[in-house]
Amino acid sequence: RLLLAVSVRLGGMWGIIGISAWYYYIADKVFGSFEAQLLYLSLALAAVAGQVLGGLVSDKHGRGGVAALGMLAFGALLALASATRDLSVSLILAPSIGFTAFFWKSGLDTYILETVQPNQRGSAAGLMNTISQGGSLVAPSAVGYTIDITGLQSPIPFLTLAAGPLIASLIMLLTML
Repeated sequence: RLLLAVSVRLGGMWGIIGISAWYYYIADKVFGSFEAQLLYLSLALAAVAGQVLGGLVSDKHGRGGVAALGMLAFGALLALASATRDLSVSLILAPSIGFTAFFWKSGLDTYILETVQPNQRGSAAGLMNTISQGGSLVAPSAVGYTIDITGLQSPIPFLTLAAGPLIASLIMLLTML
């Protein structure tokens, strides 16, 4: 169970690190510098709220389900972002993506640590972070490659970002709940 849960976290971190690395760049090229700053700021501020509220909700309503639904929403919003280059839509999507990007994280991290005995939680946290770094290392390169190959007007870069959280949420929904 631990390895499965930690692998699921990798998919979520794929999306988080990928969006952190590329969102501003994409928004700047598509909309302009001022708009990109506004979009990224709204994404980042909403991410803070998502982290806190996700933890609170997972304490009340079950960690696995909240994490799975939060990650599914994150992936779905990234996929939706692939379909628009409209600023007004992006002004709604950016904070929604930011919020859901971190909404799932507290619940899943706690879920992972609860799968092991209390005296193994430090090792489990180390394993969780080590495996998640795979997504953190590969996602920016994968998205950059898709931008090089398909361009910024293509939906492929955002769909590449969405793949990690969507696959992870599917795994969670099928196996962990």
